[in-house]
Amino acid sequence: MIHPEASVHTGIMTIEHEPVVFHCNHYNRFLQLAIEDCHYHGRHHAL
Repeated sequence: MIHPEASVHTGIMTIEHEPVVFHCNHYNRFLQLAIEDCHYHGRHHAL
């Protein structure tokens, strides 16, 4: 059985003493589209 643990001091979540990273797929997709396909809002100065 998997036993995730969260440190109240660092906020790091671990499973079997290995750090775990959570991410939001919708946010990642939006960010990717904003970088790759945002010709309409002048991305060149932001990158």
